[in-house]
Amino acid sequence: MIESTEKYTFVELADESARRYEQPSFHILSEDGVRGQILNLRAGRKLGPAVVPSMTVLIGISGEVRIVACDREFMLRSLSQLTLLPNVSFTLQASGDAACELLTIPQLESDGVAPK
Repeated sequence: MIESTEKYTFVELADESARRYEQPSFHILSEDGVRGQILNLRAGRKLGPAVVPSMTVLIGISGEVRIVACDREFMLRSLSQLTLLPNVSFTLQASGDAACELLTIPQLESDGVAPK
């Protein structure tokens, strides 16, 4: 379920990723440079290497996703989170069917506003 108004967006991540499992990815949020994308990964699917020019937060929804970043390996599971600073290279690989959220947050200018 996604509920959205001009003031908020509420998403049941596990339910929405399961409902839209046939879609490899879909956006649930795009506002002022902040983007939220759900990745539904089939077993063995690999993405990357990728480099995102903004802060990146990966949040586990279901299953397990192996993330390689900064010469380390992380296992992203339900309700776990990995935060990467801008321009850090990473790869994702699902060990089984899995879902995660990729949230990107732009750096703010000194006045607290996201650059255009």
